[in-house]
Amino acid sequence: MFTTPSPWCCAAALLGFIAYRLNQQYGSGDGWMYETESVITMVLGLWMVNVVFSLGHRLLNFQSARVTYFVNASLFIYLVHHPLTLLYGAWITPVIKSNTLGFIGGLVFVVGIALILYEIHLRIPLLRFLFSGKPMNKPAKTPASAS
Repeated sequence: MFTTPSPWCCAAALLGFIAYRLNQQYGSGDGWMYETESVITMVLGLWMVNVVFSLGHRLLNFQSARVTYFVNASLFIYLVHHPLTLLYGAWITPVIKSNTLGFIGGLVFVVGIALILYEIHLRIPLLRFLFSGKPMNKPAKTPASAS
């Protein structure tokens, strides 16, 4: 249902976004502004679920080593990006004066270190078990042939 692209949802999401922006810009703060915003954001969220899921399904639904790697790494990256983001925000961001440089630096810092930690966790059996619940794969024993 959500992975089937719907041109009506795309058009409705675009119109919903325009309505949201107009309500934000021209709403005076009285009357029905907040109720209107609640309704707009609710239906916009439903429409955007279809747009994002169907686009992701169309773009990522193929066999690829990269896609498989990031699918396998996604939970680990999700778990470790939170503390990395907090560390970056607490100690590195105050030193950087440019917002653009800070954003790009944050992406490189958080994603880079998360990927490095993921690779380390794959190579240490205890960490692999703790983060993914999977023991290291043992080499399969070949049965002795009867001669």
